[in-house]
Amino acid sequence: AAAFVTGFGFGPIWPLIMGVALPNTTPSTSAAMVTAGNTGAIVFPFAQGAVLASAGATQGVAVTAVLCALMLAVASAGFRLQPPARS
Repeated sequence: AAAFVTGFGFGPIWPLIMGVALPNTTPSTSAAMVTAGNTGAIVFPFAQGAVLASAGATQGVAVTAVLCALMLAVASAGFRLQPPARS
């Protein structure tokens, strides 16, 4: 029951993110975002598990820290490259 309630609560987040992030873009842009997100959801847990099993917990946590820093860098670059809003 808890998993259902959690999923039900998080369900509206995906369309909201897509609507806010991509209000005036082409369908290929949203397809690229979906593909990148799903690829990361497939690859990174497997990679982190492999590091955790072979190198230990400290390196497994380091993978998470590196991926968080990478996401922050990509988001920061995206915000810097975004054209200013017209008023």
